[in-house]
Amino acid sequence: SFVKNEVPAGTPYFAVLHLSNTHWPYRVDPALQPFEPHDESPMSEIELMHNHYRNSVLMQERTMAELLRSLRATPGWGDTVVLFVSDHGEQFREHGGLYHLSSLFEEQVRVPGWIVSGDQALGPLQRAALADWAPRRTYSQDVNATVLDLLGVLGERRSFPFAERLTGRSLVRRPGRDEPRVLLSTASGVWEPDDAKYGVMQGDLFAVKSASGAWWCFDIKADPDERSPRGMLP
Repeated sequence: SFVKNEVPAGTPYFAVLHLSNTHWPYRVDPALQPFEPHDESPMSEIELMHNHYRNSVLMQERTMAELLRSLRATPGWGDTVVLFVSDHGEQFREHGGLYHLSSLFEEQVRVPGWIVSGDQALGPLQRAALADWAPRRTYSQDVNATVLDLLGVLGERRSFPFAERLTGRSLVRRPGRDEPRVLLSTASGVWEPDDAKYGVMQGDLFAVKSASGAWWCFDIKADPDERSPRGMLP
């Protein structure tokens, strides 16, 4: 309705849709719960709670499919780009924790993300670049850079407020050879954990510490479950 009623035909627009169905307590549709048995309580067996979450994810997938079908039916779909991303993953006792913002392990920081577009919105080189990024690690700042690039202002970002923080790489441009060094933290600015975690990642090498502890180092390619730290630094 926003596109149809408020934006004149042919006018560029930028819209944000914030979905929170898969945030605790994990909203579900009673008619769409194939993962059984399930239980929303964190006090139940973890597999039951995980099944409840999977049902919630399935409902969110259905919601996104309905949105894309509606967008594809609009006259402007050919020039439209949709970018989907999540703000965090969810932990189900893999390292003893639950929910999110309590650790920087893969289950909390690896999130789904994808880009779909109409036929005219992305050129062949941009589509080829997206394919090149598929096996590589990307980060939220790369999403920011990609949006700026799609809006045609990536070259101007050094003039933006907080320009020093705009360090991402556009995903519609071919990746370079260098892997950036990325800083991670569980401190959100909204909810501050009792013992914040801080990390540094470059490629598949990851170092993490708590505010009160030492640095632990992992090679995620060799140890995807992050069970065997390669070393410990004071």
